[in-house]
Amino acid sequence: MLVSTAIIAAALVANPSSAEAANSEVTVSDNFGDAALNSYLWSVTTTTNGATATIDGATQTLKTTTPAAEGVSSTVTVASLVALTGDFDVTVSYANADSLNHYWMHAYVYVMTCDGQNGIGIYRARSSGSTDTIESAYFLFGQQYVPANYWVNAGSYTASGKFRIVRSGNTLTTYYGSGEPLSQLVSQTHTAFSSPVRIHVSQHSNDLETGPAPEASVRWDDLIVHSKGATGCP
Repeated sequence: MLVSTAIIAAALVANPSSAEAANSEVTVSDNFGDAALNSYLWSVTTTTNGATATIDGATQTLKTTTPAAEGVSSTVTVASLVALTGDFDVTVSYANADSLNHYWMHAYVYVMTCDGQNGIGIYRARSSGSTDTIESAYFLFGQQYVPANYWVNAGSYTASGKFRIVRSGNTLTTYYGSGEPLSQLVSQTHTAFSSPVRIHVSQHSNDLETGPAPEASVRWDDLIVHSKGATGCP
């Protein structure tokens, strides 16, 4: 963790309207190697039906887990305490995603405006027909949209890989892969995408229609953020 980033984050938590921090270029590098989730940067915002987010000391990663269950859906979400302003570039690595081996299991990274209305996400999914995919969707004014060519077969990225989300002006673009360069999946432009956004890491399991779901755990690592600025959500 970059010390300067932790200081900026702490200042924003204490004073969300800090103009100096909001106009300062921010770099975050979190390999989740601490004993616990960095409370200056992250908060577990959603845990339903036994889903958890913990630091795995053995692998020094963020571990999201949805438990084995029948008849319920489970979700866990970890969100950044600061919101990114201006252009930004977010990348994060994932591993053990082959544990998502039941229909309608997902592991997401997405960015969303503070009001939860506008943003974009990219995720590893188990789709119908036992197909492992990488998919992307965007949100406008609280509605989810899936554009043309929004998914690809996960292929060699079924178990592990890297996600990237970039904002340039009013355009949000998602990428996937492992080595450089990553492959572009979806790009969308709208004025609503220019507002400050928080980063979310999430895992979801839904067996309401497809029978008992097994436990699944995804490990997240090497989250890197470059942003023109940061602020706090109201």
